Amino acid sequence: MTHIPQWAKLQMDFRAKVHDERRQELEHIEAKKLNPLLPDFVRSDDYQWQVEQQEKNAKYSAPGGRELQIEDRKKEGKEIFELIENQRKIKSLEYAKVEAYHVLHGPASEADAAARLAICMACEHRAVEYKGQTDAGGVGWCTQCGCGSNPRALLTVKVTLAGYECPLTPPKWSKVEGTGASVASAVDAVAGVAKSIIHKLSGG
Repeated sequence: MTHIPQWAKLQMDFRAKVHDERRQELEHIEAKKLNPLLPDFVRSDDYQWQVEQQEKNAKYSAPGGRELQIEDRKKEGKEIFELIENQRKIKSLEYAKVEAYHVLHGPASEADAAARLAICMACEHRAVEYKGQTDAGGVGWCTQCGCGSNPRALLTVKVTLAGYECPLTPPKWSKVEGTGASVASAVDAVAGVAKSIIHKLSGG
């Protein structure tokens, strides 16, 4: 008996689904000729994607299609780059807000920080070695927050930031009240921002 890989099964199921939906659409078109009051046929996301791919392939196969394909790839690349840049800006803004909260309200209490850290220690997304860095303390970083291996992104630091919350959906722990602003928390926040900038400039 021939073994069929899982990816091949999924591909066959997808093609069968799209083929069946195409048949339903053709039948609907014929039925609408007899009854114009029928609502338009609504394509599923999978079927719509397949139709768009077929239209692209037909366009690229026509004379001058290669040039059109190159232009489309450049456009798609630019859109992806802009999306990544926007996400970075959002991340930077979120980080700035967390540090500002740290300045105004102080760090999380020892009890809150310990409770957060206990959750992180049991999380499957924690890594002691991450992006070329190793945490000598053995706690490590979150691999889901997008902060990289920045020293300020160490979990031992993050759990103390009262205005921060777990990046998972839903979060495993949330923002908490700070223990009060102080000169130390303000200096700590400024130092943290400086370390983050230095780490980014060094390629981290």
